[in-house]
Amino acid sequence: MRVFILCLLVAAFGLPVSAQATPTSVVPLLTQAREHFAASRYRLAQEVLDTLLAQEDSLDARFLRAEVLLERGLLEDALADLDALLAQAPQHTAALALRAYVAATSDESQRQASLVALEQAIALDPTAAYPHYIRALLAMQTADYADAVAAASEALARDADFLLAYNVRASANVAQGRTDDALADYDRITALQPALAYPYVNRAVIYRMRRDYDKALAQLDQAIAQQADYAPAYVIRAFVHIQLGNASPNRTDYRAAYERALQDLTSYLAVTHPDDVLPDIAQLKSQLEALLATR
Repeated sequence: MRVFILCLLVAAFGLPVSAQATPTSVVPLLTQAREHFAASRYRLAQEVLDTLLAQEDSLDARFLRAEVLLERGLLEDALADLDALLAQAPQHTAALALRAYVAATSDESQRQASLVALEQAIALDPTAAYPHYIRALLAMQTADYADAVAAASEALARDADFLLAYNVRASANVAQGRTDDALADYDRITALQPALAYPYVNRAVIYRMRRDYDKALAQLDQAIAQQADYAPAYVIRAFVHIQLGNASPNRTDYRAAYERALQDLTSYLAVTHPDDVLPDIAQLKSQLEALLATR
């Protein structure tokens, strides 16, 4: 769900309110899970939510676990959580909207039915921001970037602090070449939640596209300063260092750039759960090691 570099996701702290009040007994665990989720620590978020739900069947926890499962690509499990939630709260607007997205993501033939279900969720609560955010995500899937911007803007008209809506609107604008508009949205995210790493990384991606490597590196350094275990920041910083090395005619400079890239890839492996390591990144690390050993 979270849109990042290749259109991935992240949730933040302003999650939809459930149809029932959250029991005070689960609030500490739910807060902890949300913090893990905002920091893209999905496995840790799921572990906390599993513990919480073993104690009490909280609608908020079940909704958040569905988002976590979606981020991990466990679509059938996400649907199961949403179906269990909707059995208890059939008019839970956010769950209806999220279920529409998961269904369309898991089975393209369900897209039309999902769009109908999403419109029903919007009609159920016209003031809710979340269904419009989901409409933006569905538009991103079909590269309908103008509609994604419009839908995200509808979400923000209902909730001006909705970080995810800023993020997806920024991604849609990047896809249309409107990078200044995207940077403005990332600025809004960092103003609302300065400790989040992903908007700095997304800004760095834009500067990297512009070949403004100094600004890209500054943004990546800021992301890592905010969240030292945010793995994508190390990957993107490694790519920037490799590009700087490739562009340098000076042997000492390009070797130093490759060494910095290798350090970043080593850091990526150190902060990433072994099951989540991207094989291409591990292979790139091996190639850099071999290259540096021969020079």
